Amino acid sequence: MNAGDYDIGITFDSKVAANRNYTITPTAGKLTIKQAPITISAPTGLTKVYDGSGYTVSDSTATVAGKPAKGATVKYHLSSLANAINAGSYALNVINDDNPNYTVTTVPSTFTVTKSDQGTVTLGTATKVYDNDATTTPKTYKVTLPTGVSAPKQWTADDFKLSSDDQDVGTYTVELSQQGLQDLNNANANYSFTANNVKTGSFSITPVSITVTAPTVSKVYDGTAYNKTYQPNVTDKPAKATAPVFNLTNISQDVNTGTYTVKATLKDANSNYTIKYVDGTLTIKQAPVTITAQR
Repeated sequence: MNAGDYDIGITFDSKVAANRNYTITPTAGKLTIKQAPITISAPTGLTKVYDGSGYTVSDSTATVAGKPAKGATVKYHLSSLANAINAGSYALNVINDDNPNYTVTTVPSTFTVTKSDQGTVTLGTATKVYDNDATTTPKTYKVTLPTGVSAPKQWTADDFKLSSDDQDVGTYTVELSQQGLQDLNNANANYSFTANNVKTGSFSITPVSITVTAPTVSKVYDGTAYNKTYQPNVTDKPAKATAPVFNLTNISQDVNTGTYTVKATLKDANSNYTIKYVDGTLTIKQAPVTITAQR
């Protein structure tokens, strides 16, 4: 029977001998079936990682407490989570349908979409020729993002970090700085990127090509070595680059007439340069003399 009020009637047979001695006035009674109290609770602890889609929740995941064993089926449904797409918290409500036999208490819960920590951010590469000038080092680098991830409004120099500020030839690692990670996360509320998501890039400084020409000098034979200052000539050296030091062929023992080769050699190893050498010469010319015959 359903909840409600029911009349209880009395019937009697006036022909029964026992009833002939009475004037009977029947008074009807009443049966009241009260609504049973029940509680319908939405499921708790439901969560998912952001994937760009909503969530389908089954009504059967709710719990019903207080329903009598032979009571009527409790009718309800849960609110839709189809729009629970972005990271955040969403109310999951119980909607009470037609339940005339019950006094229904509903208990909502919270559904949570957590930020995704998946996806690879790939940094690009860059290169320059050695010039010992920090102002020519790139300030920003190409960043390739996963599908659906947005870049900050503008990448700046503060978003990147080099493994070294050295200006010598070599390859240096490029990373996103803490500022870069923060800017990327600020632009993507549904993601939580860390350094583990970043595939590092690189910045390479390659050797500069220079030409070193040994000096070409000459003198007239006088029985002594060449004693003037002589230096190699270096061309194509960048303005701010540190000049390499060269040794020259020792010509201190070359005193006789003839032509002697002068070579330049790098004094100390220096990977910042690719060097082309051009030899010079020392030429000692014959000294003019006059021989006068005696009379």
